[in-house]
Amino acid sequence: MGWFTKKRTMAAGGVLALGLLASACGSSSTSTSAPAASSGTSGTSGTSGSSYGSGGSASTSGSSATGAAKVELASEPKVGKVLVDSSGFTVYVFSKDSDHRSHCTGACAAAWPPLLTSGKPTAGSGASSSLLGTVKDSDGKTQVTYNGWPLYTFSGDTKAGEAKGQGLVAFGGKWAAVTSSGTPVAAATSSSSSSSAGSGGGW
Repeated sequence: MGWFTKKRTMAAGGVLALGLLASACGSSSTSTSAPAASSGTSGTSGTSGSSYGSGGSASTSGSSATGAAKVELASEPKVGKVLVDSSGFTVYVFSKDSDHRSHCTGACAAAWPPLLTSGKPTAGSGASSSLLGTVKDSDGKTQVTYNGWPLYTFSGDTKAGEAKGQGLVAFGGKWAAVTSSGTPVAAATSSSSSSSAGSGGGW
């Protein structure tokens, strides 16, 4: 009996030892997996948003429909005194608009944004209020006109004082800056065509 009891006690102790060993292994395996998960999370959060935030927003120039548009006269180095918008960007007319309607749509309007207004346009220094008017463009928005010609800015002009669109031929017509009398600059430079300035012709 004494020998049997002793052997049983030893067996129970062995089982207990195995149980403790198994639990120790289980706890060590779970503790090593935790740092791996946390380091992975910090790695993704560290890079998220940084490149997106540094991308910046595209800048736009030229026309705007937030309020009444203003047109005034300014001196541009390469073309002389011509009309500009309230931000100092040169405004242009399009030869295809000789019927006093806008014929610049789609890709054309993207390259030559129409000068829009949400109120009655005003004439600044050197411009004539009697020559100012409006017309609906292809999108139904109100576009400023001068001497009957719909006005546009040019996407190639990146700052005030530029007139890179002067004399360009694009989208089936010719583009020109405008004098205070409403004459395209190309026509105003010719003495023979100056008499036709009132009609908006002279291309």
